[in-house]
Amino acid sequence: MARVRKRLVESGMPRADLSDDQLRTIMHQMAIGFRDAAPVTAAQAATIILDGVRSGAWRILVGDDAQALDRAVRASPETAYDRSFVDALREQGYLRGSF
Repeated sequence: MARVRKRLVESGMPRADLSDDQLRTIMHQMAIGFRDAAPVTAAQAATIILDGVRSGAWRILVGDDAQALDRAVRASPETAYDRSFVDALREQGYLRGSF
């Protein structure tokens, strides 16, 4: 829970005073939001993955976020763990459901 609390604060949500139960509720709501707003359904993701496995693909990327993340990491692997890296992807409209 300490890690979740830290990430929330780092992402601009100054709520370090929330209880563990309140954080669990927020995490649950975020998971539901991600599920409901995901541009690819579970069935579509499964189809993409299974088709990739059947074709022998060595890399299978599901969704636009995964493709954008892959391009960005390949373009600048040394910055992939910097806050600015994630911020740049968000400015481009990716990684909306993550914090």
